[in-house]
Amino acid sequence: MYALSLPITLANALTTFRLIMSPVFIAVFFWDSALSAPLSLAIVLMSEGSDVLDGYLARSRGQVTSFGKIFDPLADSISRFTIFLCYLAAHLAPLWMVATILYRDMLVSTLRTAAASQGVIISARKSGKVKAVVQGTSIIAIQTLLTQENRDVVSNYVHSFMMVVALVTAWSAIDYVWGNRNVLAKIRK
Repeated sequence: MYALSLPITLANALTTFRLIMSPVFIAVFFWDSALSAPLSLAIVLMSEGSDVLDGYLARSRGQVTSFGKIFDPLADSISRFTIFLCYLAAHLAPLWMVATILYRDMLVSTLRTAAASQGVIISARKSGKVKAVVQGTSIIAIQTLLTQENRDVVSNYVHSFMMVVALVTAWSAIDYVWGNRNVLAKIRK
């Protein structure tokens, strides 16, 4: 029987922190208070910072765990997708952009699961790393913009950042499919 090891490491604690902060972000983002925007920005900065830090700590300390391998990408997806859902609900991003992000994550997860069922490991691709950086940077920029008063200007910039996120995310999905076409061919058989 496969057991998921859950050693208490700082890296795993940071991953868990991102998971816990996702529903907290929703509450803070929609809180009717002048503190909502700066606190939402603080949560985003902590979440994105913990994403960078947990991987570094795990590798540098030789503390890469099964928990981290599984839950770090999950925490990244849940954390960022929660924020994009908030943008959708607040009418800051159109549905098609947020759907692109969801579809890409589901596609890559399904590809990895299908490949694993055939004994094949699909490694992270450079496009996935670029996508993560673009999404994280755009979220920080958008949250910073949301602390500003002029909503018309903010809305235009937010839409531009979300367009870049959607396009890079779509490119990453295409790259994963194309880069793993030989794996897909094996799965189809």
